[in-house]
Amino acid sequence: MSGQIDPKRVAVSFVFAIARRMPRNRSAAERIPAVATQMNMLRRRVSAKNLVNKALHLAITTYRPSVFVDHPAFALAVQQAQTHGAELVLADPFSFMRNLESETAFRCMKTLDALPIGITNAHDGRPWVSYSAPEKQSLYFAASSATTVHGNRIKRRLRETSEPTGRGSEEARRRAGVALSRNADRRALELMSAVDRLRNDVGDARFGPTAVAKELNKLGLTTARGNTWSTTTAKRLLQRLQHLQAETPKTDQKSQ
Repeated sequence: MSGQIDPKRVAVSFVFAIARRMPRNRSAAERIPAVATQMNMLRRRVSAKNLVNKALHLAITTYRPSVFVDHPAFALAVQQAQTHGAELVLADPFSFMRNLESETAFRCMKTLDALPIGITNAHDGRPWVSYSAPEKQSLYFAASSATTVHGNRIKRRLRETSEPTGRGSEEARRRAGVALSRNADRRALELMSAVDRLRNDVGDARFGPTAVAKELNKLGLTTARGNTWSTTTAKRLLQRLQHLQAETPKTDQKSQ
């Protein structure tokens, strides 16, 4: 057997994280929770697909609106994947887009669409080309945030609400409310398929908040806050889904 690696079995991995401050070295960078989570995700996916990881490119920034496809480390990862005929494995591309303006997020999607290499989302193991336009719309808004710091940011904002009353505490409450609303949007979109299946099973005549609450509890699915469903919370879920579906932009109508 030769020592050469079959190009079809090679992968190049890319990690992207936003940190409060830049790490001093690679070792410190790999201890950042978001980075460690992504690297574990990548290792599991590469192992599951029986790939050989040719290289791991790590991009860290302190600029929250940073665009991952514009980072030099991403360009280097793409170039190396092309050189080796390798698959580019991204830790969780939809999470990378969550803090971006909608137009910028769509630009990121267009960039991934145009790349002449295979791309895999390590979060769910699916190739990028397998996502339909509607899936990209909903996944952009509902991306499971296993690799970002949204959870810590929400907790921090909630803690800020205990500050003395005044302008600072009002702003903290406003930010906490926005964060919780986004979290509820994410959970609603994650449950969209389960709600749609129920509607198809029971029909419009029997479909309502009570039936939704009963079915979601039967499936062991919880609210965004981890509680069981009631008729009231299920009604809010249906209203939120209706609103999100009405507000979701159409990717095929966006220009490059």
